Amino acid sequence: MDIKKDLLTSSGIILLLLWMTVLIGIQSWRQYQRYFIRSWSQIIYTLALMQKAQTEINHQCMTFNSMFDKIDKLYYVANTILCSYVCQCKAEWQNYVEQFPQKQNTQLGIIDKQSMVISNDGAINFQTCPLPILRAFEQSLSKYYQDSIDHNIDLLEALEFDFNCASMCKQSRFWTFSNVTQGPPHQNCATSFNRVIEKATHQTIRWSTILGLLLIMIITNQLIIICQDPRDQYIEFLEIHEELVHPLIIK
Repeated sequence: MDIKKDLLTSSGIILLLLWMTVLIGIQSWRQYQRYFIRSWSQIIYTLALMQKAQTEINHQCMTFNSMFDKIDKLYYVANTILCSYVCQCKAEWQNYVEQFPQKQNTQLGIIDKQSMVISNDGAINFQTCPLPILRAFEQSLSKYYQDSIDHNIDLLEALEFDFNCASMCKQSRFWTFSNVTQGPPHQNCATSFNRVIEKATHQTIRWSTILGLLLIMIITNQLIIICQDPRDQYIEFLEIHEELVHPLIIK
């Protein structure tokens, strides 16, 4: 499930379906007026929520012991274990050349890049480290988390896949909970969240503008009909009446 893609497209689709469905049933000017005010109020409210979400993300990154701070600590501890001698990893060392200098150990058959140890039989993420290491990790961090560590790790794995990020406010060395073979991550999740919200905001504004213009065209057409000179309507009625009745009189 691509959460990021869903967030970027849902606002426009929902607005389109909602506006078109309701516009079909609108018949009076007063209904147009009420719906116009209600729709734009909802759009403004949605944009305000997006702005509030960005503010909360930034606040989380600046607050000690916040939820984001706890996740960053979890990443820090996991990254000190992953790709170390206690949990060798199956990373592609070429992806980390700029981050770590290469140092080949031919006797052990591994590549040691200072604190990074790579093996062909190593773990591809933190969850595939040796079980005793995982249990020790879980016990050391259990006092900081109400939910189980396994549950939090599952969420972080999904987060890395869906938002293309690792760690929350700090930079992670690895795709710790998804796939270390992908190389170092290019962004943290706070940055990814803000970018998704900005794109969703632009989508909402774009669709709102298009549908707003459509609504204005419909309202303008209704105003033309309502404000049309009654005398013109009466003349048109007489012409139609004459076309229908005059042939009958002649007969």
